[in-house]
Amino acid sequence: MNAGSYSGNETTFGFIKLGLIIATTGLGMMAERSCGQPQPLGCNNLPLCTTPILDQLPANFDQRPRLDTEGKIVDAHDGMMAQFGDHFYLFGTSYGLTDGWRGSTNDFSQSTNRYRCYSSTDLVHWTLAGNNLLKTNDNGVLKDPPAGLYFLPKVIYNASTKEYVMWYNWWDRPYGNFPCLGVAHSCSPAGPFTIVNHYAVPGSHDMSLLVDDNQTAYIMYTM
Repeated sequence: MNAGSYSGNETTFGFIKLGLIIATTGLGMMAERSCGQPQPLGCNNLPLCTTPILDQLPANFDQRPRLDTEGKIVDAHDGMMAQFGDHFYLFGTSYGLTDGWRGSTNDFSQSTNRYRCYSSTDLVHWTLAGNNLLKTNDNGVLKDPPAGLYFLPKVIYNASTKEYVMWYNWWDRPYGNFPCLGVAHSCSPAGPFTIVNHYAVPGSHDMSLLVDDNQTAYIMYTM
């Protein structure tokens, strides 16, 4: 390649780079304009988001956090909803005052999040039915589960054993080689769920459960 062609390519690359910088700066200014300015406060003094995608929602769409029957924010992330009998149950990960995985320590010597369950009869009013659902059984004494990261609780009913079964993700250290799939069981959908075992399964982070019409249960996860 001669010096002239190299210089031309370098100039072209410089214009492309400059264009990307300008575009990125413009996007940053747009983002600051939409989310960086003081916003009206909604429920619990939390700001109401005004991003463009939410501007397309109906004018009467309620963006405020959903509250339970005690007036507290429903804290149940990345979980599932199921109907057992005449009640609906919402299972999820309670982040509490963490950002979802970091607690008061950085060495993960203690649990940083936990599972919760809310119940409702109308899908509108939700009551906290169970907190810190997972337990270990130490010679008949229920204790807190091992420290680590807990996500994606899924619960189904086993008609043959008349028990509720929970499968979930557990990381024994911050995003190690792969997560473990954990399984626990309970006589009530509101827990407590006693841990049976943890299985190290590569690529099992995103998973779900399905009970077929013939009562065969399946677990599905990404690879």
